[in-house]
Amino acid sequence: MVFMTVIFISCNREKDFIAPSDYGSDPQQIFEAFWNGIDQNYVFFNYDPVDWDQIYNSFAGKVNASTTNTQLINIFTQMMEPLIDHHKILKVNDKDYGGVFNSNYTKNYPITNFESLVLREYLDTAGRFKLSSVIDEDNKKVTVDQYFGGKIRFKKIFYFRSRTFIGNALQDEQFKSEFIYRIDTLNSKGYDFILDLRNNGGGNATEFAALVSLFPGRTFTWGYSKVRTARDRFTMSPYFPETIPSSGPGIKRKIAVLVNRYSFSAAELTTMALSGLPNVVVIGDTTGGATGPISDETLFTGSFTLPNGWKVQLAQRATFDINKKIYEGKGIAPDISVKESQTAIDNGNDLVLDKAIDYLGTH
Repeated sequence: MVFMTVIFISCNREKDFIAPSDYGSDPQQIFEAFWNGIDQNYVFFNYDPVDWDQIYNSFAGKVNASTTNTQLINIFTQMMEPLIDHHKILKVNDKDYGGVFNSNYTKNYPITNFESLVLREYLDTAGRFKLSSVIDEDNKKVTVDQYFGGKIRFKKIFYFRSRTFIGNALQDEQFKSEFIYRIDTLNSKGYDFILDLRNNGGGNATEFAALVSLFPGRTFTWGYSKVRTARDRFTMSPYFPETIPSSGPGIKRKIAVLVNRYSFSAAELTTMALSGLPNVVVIGDTTGGATGPISDETLFTGSFTLPNGWKVQLAQRATFDINKKIYEGKGIAPDISVKESQTAIDNGNDLVLDKAIDYLGTH
């Protein structure tokens, strides 16, 4: 991938490139660095109806030499609010501001706790498994429970729960070979498959690729991506195909992918990738809409640092499905819509999982 560093003159308010970290440290200069940093790095201007110049006009007059850090944080958070990029975050010391959980997100979409019910009422006790990773977090070793699964009681269905892509459990060669053997055995016995990505907030791209590589049984192109290549906010690269090699025999029978409003990032890329396979159906609620992966700070396409040390995180590229459709800020709608209900879960019924079991049993 080639990144052009030529400076293009455009309709943008600023014509000359200045790195955000090169501005002064007074509040007005930090404001300029913030606005220009997003102007120079945001990858969704071609797809986002936001008027970024109007955002500048609305907020610039609210900042002066006596503006406090708390006031600046509030202003920057409001400025980011309308952006469709759901990876947008202002990082101040150890605290994050922005992101997808704004505008009463949790109020509009209450999160459900279904895992204990699945383990208690749906899975056979024999043959269950759990897979964890040990990661570094704040200079400490932390164990992350990434996956669990087993057979659905009284059904020829295998259930695989992916809780997070933080970690590298599927990159363990011993487990991967054992899991591929398990898939091959289930194929031969006519088992269908459920991949549960609900409440999965994403994580590592390498773990996403390791999971997706298990499904198709062949190398396949699942989507496309674009990045910004210049100072001009609308100048983008061509479409780059996103391809994942196969790492096993693939799953031959029907696959139900379960998602909800808390399926984000790598979980959405997994949904996007697998939905292009002919034997896959997506069941549940629309995903969160954070499909643009993040990376380190890079010119014109990525996160950046302000003069006072605050960091701004943005998506590094725009991601599209196999039909070149973008889902950022909107989410991926399921093939079969089922609204979750904590009341139903408390009464012993996982409505989304029930629909998947019913679908696999009748199609």
